[in-house]
Amino acid sequence: PKATSACAAKVDEIRDDFKSWLRSRMESAPELAKEIEETYNNIFNNSAPMTIPDEYIPEYFDGAARVIGGKLIKMREHQSKAIVRGTMQSLMLAHEVGTGKTFTLITTAMEMRRLGTAKKPMIVVQNATLGQFVASAKALYPDARILSLEDKDRNAEGRKDFYAKIRYNDWD
Repeated sequence: PKATSACAAKVDEIRDDFKSWLRSRMESAPELAKEIEETYNNIFNNSAPMTIPDEYIPEYFDGAARVIGGKLIKMREHQSKAIVRGTMQSLMLAHEVGTGKTFTLITTAMEMRRLGTAKKPMIVVQNATLGQFVASAKALYPDARILSLEDKDRNAEGRKDFYAKIRYNDWD
């Protein structure tokens, strides 16, 4: 604890000395200050969070069912924004349970296909959720050609046939 405290105090001292030196240089050498500022911004402030204007967020997505099992289906705002963002760049859906990740992933894949940004989108899910995920995809996009792994595809020969289906057919 004593050595740690001494080390922390030394770090604070060095930090304070550096700030003092930097301030004195900024006043006496504005070109150097500008160079330091640009270098800092290029390293640490080189990105901004993506914002999507509301007018670019559709209320419904082409081909998606609007009613499933008698229930109106409308994406929530965070889902729609994630779908639009997913068609433009990679993204991670770190949403909590029950926030619509399944429909968001499915719709993102279908939108990428529709827009031509993906030819054969593939979604990988855990074995335990595969059946539920496929059922959701077929309910949300009833006209889609969806290929999913089945028990017969899990051995060497089945995998070979499954890969051939992926390669030689036009799946959504």
